[in-house]
Amino acid sequence: MTEDDKRILLALIWALKPADLSVLQACLQAAPDAQILTQQDSANGHFLAQLARMGLAAEHPEALPDDNPGRAARALNDMTTGYTLTAKGREVLPQGIKFALSRGYPPEEALVETSTLSMLQKYASAENAEAINKLAGLFLEGRGVPENEKQAAALYRKAAEKGDRLAHNNLGILHILGRGVAKDLTAAHNWFRLGAALGSTGAMDNLGELYLKGMGVPRDASIAAGWFLMAANNGFKQAKCKLGVMYAVGDGVPKDDVQSYIWFSLGIADGLDAAKERDEVAARLTNSQIKEADKFVAAWKPDPKTA
Repeated sequence: MTEDDKRILLALIWALKPADLSVLQACLQAAPDAQILTQQDSANGHFLAQLARMGLAAEHPEALPDDNPGRAARALNDMTTGYTLTAKGREVLPQGIKFALSRGYPPEEALVETSTLSMLQKYASAENAEAINKLAGLFLEGRGVPENEKQAAALYRKAAEKGDRLAHNNLGILHILGRGVAKDLTAAHNWFRLGAALGSTGAMDNLGELYLKGMGVPRDASIAAGWFLMAANNGFKQAKCKLGVMYAVGDGVPKDDVQSYIWFSLGIADGLDAAKERDEVAARLTNSQIKEADKFVAAWKPDPKTA
C-alpha cells in the first residue's frame, strides 16, 4: 500500500460514523466471499423499529450450536433435501440446512455469507420450509439480496403453507404493516392463530397485542393476558414483562403486586431490562412478600399447557 493509499484510507475512516466503522471492521476481517453488506438505515433497521413501536414480535430461525463458519465448505456438499430420521424416529435437519439457518442472526448483523445464501436458495428450491422462511427474511431486510417486500411476502406465504410456524407469524406481521401485502388485520389475526396452534411463541404474543390494543378484534385484555401467559410459558421472555405490567395496573387480570413482581423478575432473569418497573412494584410489598415471591421465581418452571 502506498503512502497516498494510506492517507485516503485514513480519511475515509475518519469520515465514517461509529456504526459504519464497526461494519467496515467486520468487512475487513471477513473472507472476500463473505462481504455482502446491507446499507446503513436499511429496510431491516426500519422494519425492526416499526415492530418495536407496535410491540410486535418477529421470529427468526434460532441460532444453532456448532455454528462454525469453517464448516461452510463441508456443509455446501451436504445438499440432501428433506429430513433424516434417527432410530427413535426424531426428525433431524441435514447439516447443510442447519448451518444455513443459523447464519446471519440476530437480524441486526449486517453480514450474510455467500455460501449461506447459496445453501438457502438451494434448499428453498427443494421446497424446504425453513429455508424458504429465512430467505423471505433476507428479501424483507435487503441483506445479501435486493430488498423486495412482495417477494418476501410470497416466500413467507409459501413457507407457511408448508407448515412453518415462524412464517405464519411473520406473514401476519406483514399484513399488519401492509408491507408486500395489503394491510389486513383480519388476515393478520388468522395467520397468528394458525402460527400459535403450531407453537409459534411470537404469534402467541402478537395475538395478545391484537386483543390488548383492539386491533382487528374487540379489545379484550383478559384474552390478551391469556395469550401472553401462553407465550411466556412457552419461552417468550417479553410476554413475562407484559404480564408484569398488566398485574401492576389490573388490566385483564386482578391487580396483584406480588404477581407483577414475579413476572417482572422472571423477565429480568431472562435478560430483560425491567429492574425499574420491578422495583416500583417491590416498594408496595412487604419484606416477607418479596421473600416468598423470590422463592417462587427461583423455583418457577414453564408450563406450555397453560392457556
